[in-house]
Amino acid sequence: MTGPEPPSPGGAGPAAPGRRLIELTRDACLQHLRAEHVGRVVVVTPALRPLVRPVDYVFDDRSQAVAFRSRRGSKLHALAHAERACFEIDGTDSRPGLAWSVIVTGVVETVTGADEIKRLAQLGLDTRVTGKSEAWLRIRTNVVSGRRLE
Repeated sequence: MTGPEPPSPGGAGPAAPGRRLIELTRDACLQHLRAEHVGRVVVVTPALRPLVRPVDYVFDDRSQAVAFRSRRGSKLHALAHAERACFEIDGTDSRPGLAWSVIVTGVVETVTGADEIKRLAQLGLDTRVTGKSEAWLRIRTNVVSGRRLE
């Protein structure tokens, strides 16, 4: 009888034979954030329930933040009352078996200044949601981590 498999690098559980987890640098994480445009916002509601919602987003280099729009509803309410939130993207590389994930943890801000809203609007956010979005929000990239599975 053999014991449990050793954990993979990064502590994410046993690694499959021939596979390993590689920590991504901050720069590599930011490159993924610039290249993608759909992610998931994660926030804890005032009722202490996690709320996870997909959003179309742009990465704003100037503010080092993930920026997106939202209409009234549970997501906007939860974000407006949260001090911090998480944002996650993931994907696969062109080579079979390679995958990656990036997680941002940061301060949530509702963007209110007219000049800043105009600047963000020029970044080319492509949203699939029809209708008027009520607010621009952003999550600053205070903490960024990522892993690649090889």
